[in-house]
Amino acid sequence: MERAIAKLEQSLRPLGIEPRLEVRELDEKSFPCCSVCGTSPCRTVEVAGVSFETIPEELFLKAALVAASQLLSVERDAGALEHDT
Repeated sequence: MERAIAKLEQSLRPLGIEPRLEVRELDEKSFPCCSVCGTSPCRTVEVAGVSFETIPEELFLKAALVAASQLLSVERDAGALEHDT
């Protein structure tokens, strides 16, 4: 994940966005595990019908870039509202 964060920092810094990784532990009650994990902590993620044991860097980067684009859209819309008033 550190490598992905470094890539995001390099890509998003010119746009004034500073990526920040927050890690939170989930309990089984809020994130139920399937039988595949057995007694190990569950890390399985399913995207478009494909299961991953760990989150691929590319998938993480895509999600981060989508979030950043939405942030830019919100900021752009807020700026347009300021100019209209």
